[in-house]
Amino acid sequence: MRLSGLRESPGRTDQGAERGNDQHDRDRDDDGNVITARQLLQHTSGLIRFSGDAKPGPVGTYALADLVHAAMDEPPVAAPGEQSIYSNTGYQVLGILIEKITGQYAGDAITERIIEPLGLEDTSFPAPGERALAEPFVHGYTGGRIPPFFLWVDNTTVLERSLYSTAGAMESTLEDSVTFFRALLDGEVMSDAALAEMRRTVPVALGGTGLGIDEVPLPCGGTYWAKNGGLETGHVSTTGVTDDDRFASVVTNTVGTEVARQSFDVHDSALCE
Repeated sequence: MRLSGLRESPGRTDQGAERGNDQHDRDRDDDGNVITARQLLQHTSGLIRFSGDAKPGPVGTYALADLVHAAMDEPPVAAPGEQSIYSNTGYQVLGILIEKITGQYAGDAITERIIEPLGLEDTSFPAPGERALAEPFVHGYTGGRIPPFFLWVDNTTVLERSLYSTAGAMESTLEDSVTFFRALLDGEVMSDAALAEMRRTVPVALGGTGLGIDEVPLPCGGTYWAKNGGLETGHVSTTGVTDDDRFASVVTNTVGTEVARQSFDVHDSALCE
């Protein structure tokens, strides 16, 4: 099975990413004629990680274009192609690119082209304003110390996920995440040529980053392909698959640097058994 889908081109993003014509956009340092789709996927675009200045609409949800426009008020963190610095904004620009090319809402395009053909029954892209998770789910918590106590707050449904949109709004299960990554690396999602491009990496602190996926070294030797992410809902998740089809998927019920590190250790141990 091969899914119909978007093809990443080595060309410019000017066919897909919206570029304004007002003076504000012309004065920007981020040039849409310079930043490529590859750089957006590889986090070498120089766009900031995230802008907290986007304003919600009347019902408290966020439009994808507004998220990107808010980020354009911030200076770039590096020149395009200079270094890999993670950027939610880059993934949101890619969401606009999806909508421009397909003529669909990004969530609908992802559902029709990826979720449904792969049979990911417990995976969804939420509509704006949809905060509830399908039952059963892992509650997520955030906390803080008020001496002598440490207080935990259930944050599972607090976040309006349209704030992240194509950078992290989706919900899934460990099983569906593994199914997706195994299908991806088996060539069921894209052509062999596109898969080879995806696996072309640039060096980062831990391994290399390809097109929307990372190659991470294992302590027992070899590498695995993975993506991880965390949200203020109180979750950090990582799913990884090796070229010899070992796989592991881990989720935590709180967020933080140390929690993420410990989850990576658990993930690596599972792959090295």
